[in-house]
Amino acid sequence: MIKNITIIILALLLASSTYYLGYMTGARREVLRSNARFLISVHDAMYHSAEQGDVRKIQDNLGMVLLGEVRAYQYEFGDETGTNSFAKRYQDAKTIADRVQSTLVPLSSIITNLPHTPDAKVTIEKEQQ
Repeated sequence: MIKNITIIILALLLASSTYYLGYMTGARREVLRSNARFLISVHDAMYHSAEQGDVRKIQDNLGMVLLGEVRAYQYEFGDETGTNSFAKRYQDAKTIADRVQSTLVPLSSIITNLPHTPDAKVTIEKEQQ
């Protein structure tokens, strides 16, 4: 009797851990796919800006990418300190990211300044793949 219960518990643990690992692999893969799509889109836009000689647009795009990367690094690992070459590069990137962020308009200010008309309609659509 106890042997059967042990086998059932082990089977349930195996099934649940397999499901969890599968779910996490799928979620991780979707994040990687989303990041890859974003980077391809940004790099494609920067390539065409470079073709046209639009250095300002390239700088703006790189600033936004740098802002995202620095904030993601801060969230995951905290601020980098020390005197090694990456710490110096990180501090420079963080300074640029802070400057880029200071030029952004908060979404809340856009939403609160929408015209108050009864016939206004806002729709959000998911991009088709």
